[in-house]
Amino acid sequence: MRDVTGIPNELLDVIARAIKLHVQTYCASIIARLDSIEKRSEPVVNVTSFPVKDHSEAVASLQRNDEEQAKQTAEHRRELDRVASGLDALGERVKTIEGREPPVVKDGEPGRDAFELDVLPVIDFAKDYARGTLAQHQGGLWRAHANTHGEHGWACVVDGIASTQVTMDSERSFTVHIVRSGGAHETATFALPVMIYRGVFVAGETYKAGDVVTWAGSLWHCNATTDTKPDTGGDAWTLAAKRGRDGKDRMSIVGAAA
Repeated sequence: MRDVTGIPNELLDVIARAIKLHVQTYCASIIARLDSIEKRSEPVVNVTSFPVKDHSEAVASLQRNDEEQAKQTAEHRRELDRVASGLDALGERVKTIEGREPPVVKDGEPGRDAFELDVLPVIDFAKDYARGTLAQHQGGLWRAHANTHGEHGWACVVDGIASTQVTMDSERSFTVHIVRSGGAHETATFALPVMIYRGVFVAGETYKAGDVVTWAGSLWHCNATTDTKPDTGGDAWTLAAKRGRDGKDRMSIVGAAA
């Protein structure tokens, strides 16, 4: 018989009801079959009315059938006894469980406030720390998920920025490389349309957004990549500073004064 002490109480109750119903149905079918076998009787044959024949083989076949049915009936009775015994044991188990007092559920310990947590300012990998220790490292917050030994046992719980490097690729292009606290690397490249003075406009030269040139005495700002002249119209150039009026000649001013 299998041990039922480890089965949950609710499941035992369901199993007990199901087995009880099954046993009742099964017992009723077995009793019906037994009654049928016990009531069956062999027909009486008047041997004087028929020619004498050898019926030994037929009689032997009937006897074998009766023996087989008897064996099956005995096996059914033994199986019924085993089921009934198991049902009784299960019923006793259910009674025992029903007599127990329900467990008392208690509240857990109050959690700690975040301001009460001790965070070490740095990790010294030459030391060992206990499980649960919190410390700052490489711009992030690290926690010891086990008793540490060197770098083993630590895990990054709040990822920060360990280092940042900015590289100037060209006059306007920059690359930013970031190393996270957990070791991840991130890279981003961007360009800024800063103003760069390119001198007097040169025909045939290609200018980019942000370039500033002098043309016909005026200062022009390039809005988009182009090789057109600033004063030809369109949206490629914007007049930044208009040429002023020509000043008077100094000699003419002196002569007028004389």
